[in-house]
Amino acid sequence: MIYYSLPGHGMYGGIKTGAQFVYHLQNAGIPCVLVTPEGLAPQWFDISIPVISEETCFPSLSAADTMIFSLPFDYERLKALPSKLIYHCQGTHPAMIPICQDPDILLFSAWPQAENEMRHISGRETYDTGIAVSDVFFYDGRVKSGKKVAVMPRRGAEWIQACQQAQPEKIYLTIDGAHERETAAIMKESSIYLATSVDEGFGLPALEAMAAGCAVLSVPVRGGMAFLHHGKNASIVPPEQLATEFSQLNSTTAQRYRDYGRVTASQYRMAAQYQKICHLLESRAGEWLCA
Repeated sequence: MIYYSLPGHGMYGGIKTGAQFVYHLQNAGIPCVLVTPEGLAPQWFDISIPVISEETCFPSLSAADTMIFSLPFDYERLKALPSKLIYHCQGTHPAMIPICQDPDILLFSAWPQAENEMRHISGRETYDTGIAVSDVFFYDGRVKSGKKVAVMPRRGAEWIQACQQAQPEKIYLTIDGAHERETAAIMKESSIYLATSVDEGFGLPALEAMAAGCAVLSVPVRGGMAFLHHGKNASIVPPEQLATEFSQLNSTTAQRYRDYGRVTASQYRMAAQYQKICHLLESRAGEWLCA
C-alpha cells in the first residue's frame, strides 16, 4: 500500500501539492491514502481522496508498504517505521541533507530547483513529479476591473502597504484563509496580483494568478524562478522596489504579462501533471509505487 504523510491539513502549499499527488496516483489505478496526524482532510480545496490518521496507519505498516513524505523534519520519526520511504521535495532546507544522503530513500522533486539541489547533495537520480494549478483557477473570460489588485498579506504585508500608499486609487482585494474557489474568483476579477512572500519555496499563488489572467508583480522566490520570467510574464524585483515597479506598470506591459502568464500557467494544468505521473510510473520509481 502507498501512503502519503502530511504534517497537517492546514493552508500551506505543500498540503495541496501532496494531496494532488495522491489524487493522480488514485486516477492512475495506484491505491494511495493520505495520512494526517488526526485523520482530518484539508477543507480549503476541492479534492476527493481517502484520509486516515497516523494512529490508524502507523501500527499497520510493514516492509511491503511505501510511505511518501514532504516535510524534512518528519524524517527521523518516519525512518523508524518498517515501510519504505520516498521523500517528495517541495522546498529546499538544510534539514533535507541527511535525507538525500540516505541511500534507502527514493527522491522525488516537485520542481527543477528542488531537483537540482537534491542531485547536488545526493549524487544520484531523482524523479520529477511536477506541480499543478487546480483547474478552478484558469481564466474563464469574465470581465476584469483594471482597478482591482489581488493580495495575500499573510507574508509581506509591509510591501503590500507600500504599494497601497503608492497607488491609493486601486481596489485591493485581500485573500486570507479563503477556500481555493473564493481565491480563484478574486484572482479572476483582478487585473494584478502582488506576490510579496519573500524567499518563497515555489510561490504557487503567483502561478495560480497567472492562470487566472492576472499580471503578476513578484518579489524573488527560489523554486518559482522556473516559471517567473522578468519582463516577459511578470516583474520580479526586490521587495523594497515593488511599490515603484507597481507605480510604473503601464497597460501594455500588464497585458503582455497576462498573455504570457496564461501560456505559462497552461503548462501546469492538472492534466499535464497526470501525464507526468504516468511517465513516472513507467520509470524505476514505478517499482516502488506499483508493487
